[in-house]
Order: sequence, then structure tokens, then C-alpha cells
Amino acid sequence: MSALDFVIEVLREHEKELTALSEKLEGLIKDLTDGKFRESINEIQKTLETLLRGFESINQRLSAHIELDRSLWESLKAIGDRIMSFKEVMETAPSRAEVGNLVSRLSTIEELASEIRRLQASISETSIQTFAEWADFKREALEANLIAYQLKERSFCVKAFCHGRIYAYKESFPPTLEVKAGAQDHLQVKLRCGLSLTKIVEKIDTVKGTVRVGFSIPKDIMFWLSGELKIHPHSVVEGDIP
Repeated sequence: MSALDFVIEVLREHEKELTALSEKLEGLIKDLTDGKFRESINEIQKTLETLLRGFESINQRLSAHIELDRSLWESLKAIGDRIMSFKEVMETAPSRAEVGNLVSRLSTIEELASEIRRLQASISETSIQTFAEWADFKREALEANLIAYQLKERSFCVKAFCHGRIYAYKESFPPTLEVKAGAQDHLQVKLRCGLSLTKIVEKIDTVKGTVRVGFSIPKDIMFWLSGELKIHPHSVVEGDIP
């Protein structure tokens, strides 16, 4: 899963949690016994704990892979701070007489859910600029925050997340070749971007004396991309940036 996938997925989960939290708060008014009332309080506290752990997870995961723009970081921090504030109120174990005050806070929870939806849209709508030439892509993707690569539909695809923008490069992968037995040892195939491919012997025809050779992405692809784009290998992942 890419870093952006992770952000969107966690935010979606938080939105679900916030909706559940709103429903639990509304249910407090309807609870008739002290037992049920306390049980609802405990469930809400557990939900808030889950949300806080989720935001901590976001910060830890993203700090190693990606630089989000300042406004997005501030929005995430603001949501975390507001959840913490609400959690502190819940920890006072309010009495039934104070339930009305808690319900008045529902608007705050709904605002949080709305803010999370806005963040999701902001991340998902990041524009993608595609290049046909590696040199052009490389110029924009140097020292990117995150690089993702994959072999998709016989095309070598590379995407870079750099300063809030996504850049993409795509090149067709070569077809399998049929060569005379032994010739495969001297066969070297490179993509236009300069990446040397790994040879795979798919079939040996002893009658015809030929060998069918296929190609795959080399195992050291992360180090190759790291060197080409001047970033740490840990910032190169297999997969996609949506």
C-alpha cells in the first residue's frame, strides 16, 4: 500500500468511527439505567482511543515517506487536538444531568467528519502529469518524497510524489524473443529509460534449437531508481500512487 493509499484509508476509517461516535452520543439520552449509561460512556471512550491511535499511526507512517503540504498537516493536527479535547471531557464520567451538554457537542463531531471528507478529496484530487520521455520525468521527479513503480499491462510505470504533485512515466515492456540456443547468454535488453532488464528463459525447443526469452524488472530496481532520482531506497516502493 502506498503512503497516499494509507492516508485515504485511515481517514475513511476515522470517518466511520466519527459517525459511530455521533450515534452513541445520541443514544446517551435514551439510556434509562445507570448500567447502560456507563456502558455507553465506556464505548465512546474506546472509540476516541482508537481515533487517537489512528492519528499517531498517520504521523509515524508518513514522516518516513512523504512530505504533505503544511495546510494538510495542520488540518490533521487540528483534528487530533479536537478529539483529544473531547476525550478529556468524556473522562470526567459525566452524570445523566450533563448529557445535554455532551449532545451539544455533536456538532463538533460532525464538523470533524466533514473535515476528514475534505482532506480525502484534497488528497484524491492531486493532479498527475505524465511524461513520455525519461529525461523530462527525471527533471521533475529528482529528490521526490516517494517513488512507486510497477509492471502493469506490459508497461513499466513509475510515479513520483514531489512537493504535493504527482508525476508519471510509462514505457512499453519488450515482448518475448525467440533466439538460437546459446544466443541468450549474450542478449542484453534495456528500456528507453536506461534500465537493464532481467532475462527469463521461458521455453527451450530442442527440435528447433531455439530458446524463448522473456524479461522482468531487475531485483535491484529500487537502487536503480534511487540513484537516478537521488532519493533514499527506502522511499522507493512497488505499487502505485493513486
